[in-house]
Amino acid sequence: MAKLVDELDVVAAETAFSGVVRVERDESVELVKAYGLADRAHGIANTTDTQFGIASGVKGFTALAVVSLIEDGVLELSTTARSVLGDDLPLIGPDVTVEHLLTHRSGIGDHVDEDAGGDIADYVLPVPVHELLDTEQYLPVLEGLPPKFAAGERFSYCNAGYIVLALIAERHSGVSFHELVRQRVCQPASMHDTDFLRSDELPGRAALGYLGVDGPRTNVLHLPVRGSGDGGIYTTAADVHTFWSAVHGWAHRAADLGHGDDQTAQRRTGGVDAVRRRLLAARDRVGGDADRGRRGRVVPHRARPGREHDLHRAVQHLQRRLARGPPHRRSPGLAGPRVGTEPAHVHRAGVSWVVSAKQSPTPSRVGSDRAG
Repeated sequence: MAKLVDELDVVAAETAFSGVVRVERDESVELVKAYGLADRAHGIANTTDTQFGIASGVKGFTALAVVSLIEDGVLELSTTARSVLGDDLPLIGPDVTVEHLLTHRSGIGDHVDEDAGGDIADYVLPVPVHELLDTEQYLPVLEGLPPKFAAGERFSYCNAGYIVLALIAERHSGVSFHELVRQRVCQPASMHDTDFLRSDELPGRAALGYLGVDGPRTNVLHLPVRGSGDGGIYTTAADVHTFWSAVHGWAHRAADLGHGDDQTAQRRTGGVDAVRRRLLAARDRVGGDADRGRRGRVVPHRARPGREHDLHRAVQHLQRRLARGPPHRRSPGLAGPRVGTEPAHVHRAGVSWVVSAKQSPTPSRVGSDRAG
């Protein structure tokens, strides 16, 4: 483990890494270490329980909240956006469904289009950021965006689609989107340090987001004052691990329910399985485009047991990711695997890694630079 710490220290020094790295094996924390500053102006260092804005990391939470409403019969994958939006956002076609939005195949226009180019310091929001406090207030941001292609035609990563999902979930359930995520994701997973915080009144443990790898300029004027379905939740490295542990636990419990005698439980499990099958089928239809669209996001998976030196290989993998050059499109942490900061959770040979970090200009980690 000492060698691992030394390797991490070298990576952090070479890349100006700012964030937290946490390593667990068999539910035992083997390493957790913070690097960099949470507040550069006041010289406040990150700690192992610093809360970071994870930008598009929230999309997984949005998807879980929506799918839980599907499981409860409140929504269906075939529910159309038009049936919920009414007269709002008239450029969204009548055939765009919840499934299209979940799988980035809706074709709707995007207020942060990653294919359009731009600079990290651009002011991309068309309304004052302090007006974006609740999901309904995002409607003016999405107005007038022409569709890019017909629904279901192909994959195109879409931030606006996840705001629309938040609107649909909120309107169908009668519960605010922020509260839905608390009730249906954070509380069941025991994620006590995860919430949608206002960027203009961050608590003492929350890191500021920055526009560059150094310098004092924050991203507070580039992001909504409080996030929604596409990005903006704050969390800790420990809660990222808790989240993925809960997700795997829910999957195992759902599988166990399917073998029981309780017909109600079997029906509920069948619903979950049906959703899972349809989402996986949609992903398979996307094929290589979906994989490329994820643009380097580290997703949870299991590797073969018994492989040696996996911790050090994972460190080398992290180093390669940190060493990448700036992406084609970088907006200030609003959303998207390339333009926000996200949790990276890796399973290697039974070792549960939660790599929570952020180093600008390389995205897709949790940390204090451009955290949104």
